[in-house]
Amino acid sequence: MIDQELKDRAKEIIAKDMFPSFATIDENGFPQIRAMMTTAVEDCFTQYFVTARQSAKCAHIAANPKVSTFWKDVVSPMTDWCSVLIKGEAEVSDDMDLKKRFWMEEIRTFFPGGVDDPNYVIIVCKPIEMIIADQSMMPASTVNLREKSLSHSG
Repeated sequence: MIDQELKDRAKEIIAKDMFPSFATIDENGFPQIRAMMTTAVEDCFTQYFVTARQSAKCAHIAANPKVSTFWKDVVSPMTDWCSVLIKGEAEVSDDMDLKKRFWMEEIRTFFPGGVDDPNYVIIVCKPIEMIIADQSMMPASTVNLREKSLSHSG
C-alpha cells in the first residue's frame, strides 16, 4: 500500500476507537499506559486530549515528551482485527483557543471553572511515526509522519 492508502486506513481505525491507549514514560523509565478519550485527531495525525494539569501524565510529558497512542478495531481476535500505533512527542498546552475548541460541558464536573479552570489543559501530540497492523496486510506497515518543522538538525 502507498502511504496515502495507509493513512486513509489508519483514519478508519481511529474513528472506530474512542478510547485509545495512551502511553507516557514515568520517572523510572517505565511506560505508563491508560485509556484516554480521543478529543480530536487532525488529518496530519496531530492528536489532542483533554486532561488535568495535576495528572501524572502531565508530569511525565514535562520530563520526557515521548508518547505513543494505540487504537484498535477488533471484530474477531484471530481473523478480523487491525490497529494503529502513533509515536510522537507531546506537550501540555494552556492555549486558550485550544481550550475553547475542546471544551465540553460534560467535563465541568472535573473542571468546575470551565475553560478558565487552571487545572484544565490540552495534551497536544505531534506525530513522528505510525505503524499500521492489519491481519489482511501483514507484516505491519510503517509511515513516517515527522513534519519538517519537527526535524532536528545536529
